[in-house]
Amino acid sequence: MNILKSESESLFYHNFNKLSNVPLFYKGERDEKLIEDIKNNKIVIYTAFTGDYDNLKDPKFIDENCDYVCFTDNAEASSDIWKIIPINDSNLDNNRIAKQFKILPHRYLSDYEYSFWLDGSFEITGSIREYIYKYLKNPMLNVSHDERDCIYDETSVSAGLPRYPTETLIKQSEDYRKQGLPSHYGLPSAGAIFRKHNDSTVMKVMEDWWSENLKYTNQDQISFTYVCWKNDFHPSVSDVYYWNNKYWTKGEGYHHKVVLKNALTSYNLIENIESKKSSISNLSPSEIQLLYNDLTNLIFEEENPMEFLHVRLVVYQEGKETTLIKGCHCEDINSLKFDLGFFKDIKKLAFLPSPTGYIECKIISIDSDAEYIKITKFNSFNNPSDDVQLFGNVTPRYEIEGDFSDSNYLEINFEISPISLKKIEKGMKKLYQSEKKKNNEIKKLKNKNKKILNSTSWKITKPMRSLTNLFKK
Repeated sequence: MNILKSESESLFYHNFNKLSNVPLFYKGERDEKLIEDIKNNKIVIYTAFTGDYDNLKDPKFIDENCDYVCFTDNAEASSDIWKIIPINDSNLDNNRIAKQFKILPHRYLSDYEYSFWLDGSFEITGSIREYIYKYLKNPMLNVSHDERDCIYDETSVSAGLPRYPTETLIKQSEDYRKQGLPSHYGLPSAGAIFRKHNDSTVMKVMEDWWSENLKYTNQDQISFTYVCWKNDFHPSVSDVYYWNNKYWTKGEGYHHKVVLKNALTSYNLIENIESKKSSISNLSPSEIQLLYNDLTNLIFEEENPMEFLHVRLVVYQEGKETTLIKGCHCEDINSLKFDLGFFKDIKKLAFLPSPTGYIECKIISIDSDAEYIKITKFNSFNNPSDDVQLFGNVTPRYEIEGDFSDSNYLEINFEISPISLKKIEKGMKKLYQSEKKKNNEIKKLKNKNKKILNSTSWKITKPMRSLTNLFKK
């Protein structure tokens, strides 16, 4: 794990000038009066989380003249350093409940002039004041995204994640494009933010940011770039590696304790309506919008299964491996180009066109400045020599062997689409000679559908799905 971090971190610094030299971030002189004022005032360092989404981690370094505040609804959360502030019940989904504190410190921490937000999955390991003094130039300080500088590229990647509603995310991105937001305008990593949060311009940007999170999705990196562009606001940017630096780290894991497996955001709202805690007639416009977004996404997912996917290229070097991720459209011809110029002494590459199975894939062509030798297909249940590969309940995998020692790029052209149950059954009959194995695999597929229908997610969204026809009309 440490080797992988080091490789990813080195890749970030290799690309930092490209990622940070974008219109989004401030290019002017440092405001020395602002720095002096911060030195003479208290800073609140704060975080927020709901339920078991994160574990509260006590800082390893305590700054002078700083308060540490945690907003949470977890009654078991305790700390000798963090001041625990309980969160009230809400119709918002758990992610937005925590995110409102992140985005709106001027509402919840108005007694402080300066604040530093850090996502609850991080651990503070160094002086936050030192970080601010070193990198701040104006009333806000951000960290650049470690891989991308464009919201449209970020949309392609995020649309393949279960935690984001695909239809709403696409609409959000398209709406921003129609309004004129340029490609490669810039992209932050939004989990570490310093603000002079009572500044009138900062408050306006933050209120707009929150409105976008309610109107569309909680993919706040995309909406942050948009509201900054809309308000002609340009935050400062640091050159620290977001995931692991001298000031904070995510330790051995880059992810939250709880992984969100679907994008529905109306659980709390529906539960409160069913338990009579809330009334449909008294819903706010933002609550109605969240309900509507969930409904449209349920319709979209029913009519457009597997619209977006994550594609991975695994680079194997001596004793280590690095995964490059891109987003792709299903049922289109995709041409994805991977930059290999940073890597030395590549032993082999593995192309994973989908994080799960139940797809069919055709490699149309592979282009590279390397000496290409061969591609080997793994995990397909039809004949490896067939043009189109069928993949069941295993991760699709193609291994690419060749002399990549001096290679700068690899471009793969391919088609990918969902696979029907009939094709899976037909493919399995060819693959498995044993009738018992065949029947077991088909049974697993049928049980998968039963599990979905009996799942908590499906049951809890029944009230929404009953309104689907009304919304369609």
